[in-house]
Amino acid sequence: LDLLYSKGADIPDSELFELISENKSMSKKLEDYGAQKSTSISTAKRLAEFLGDQMVKDAGLACKYIISKKPHGAPVTERAIPLAIFQSEPSVTKHYLRKWLKEPGLQSCDIREILDWGYYIERLGSAIQKIITIPAAMQFIPNPVPRVQHPEWLHKKIMEKNDVKKQRKITDMFFVTAREKEPQNVPDIEDAAGNSGPKKPVPIVNKRKRESETDEEEINKSWKEVLGNPPPFGTTKAERIAWLEFHKKKWAYQARQK
Repeated sequence: LDLLYSKGADIPDSELFELISENKSMSKKLEDYGAQKSTSISTAKRLAEFLGDQMVKDAGLACKYIISKKPHGAPVTERAIPLAIFQSEPSVTKHYLRKWLKEPGLQSCDIREILDWGYYIERLGSAIQKIITIPAAMQFIPNPVPRVQHPEWLHKKIMEKNDVKKQRKITDMFFVTAREKEPQNVPDIEDAAGNSGPKKPVPIVNKRKRESETDEEEINKSWKEVLGNPPPFGTTKAERIAWLEFHKKKWAYQARQK
């Protein structure tokens, strides 16, 4: 990014050409593409203009090019300039650049004044978003490359996740848990000993009523009395997960009180 924003001010032309140029190979002959349009096709046609048709008669032509900022408003496919033109005689270079850039009064052939820097910044920014900034944002990590802003859709998603006042969906308040296994029936020790006498009735204790009474007592309390104070939102992933888990319990408790 420093290189692009400084327009390659601190490096020689040869290194800038190497870093900024694109290289594509044509799988077919130029004539086989017909009316199709692409950066490599435009590059091949322009190579034929100043090097001759024999250069593009075979398949597999390597097209090395840069994208210029002119003609203004033209699609990218029409702004592909073959790198070879900058290695020609100055008069030849100037002649064809004036023609391709549609700028008859062009005097300087400096690559820095011809390149579409905005195009290259946007392309690199897209790659940085996919590889670095978007994955970081999804893990609640601050943008590691501030010069590359988040896309609008991601910015909205982050704001929604961080909005504690936003009403949650009812489905977000509940989650599925594994069902506890019922205890296996354990035979009485007297049965194991072969006691054939009549069995005395065993009283059955039902805890449901007591649990129900306990639930009623708790449900009348505020969530803070039952769950305690919420943890801080924090800055680390672990702290934010703990914060979210606490609020899930709070929302579930509030739903039970309704």
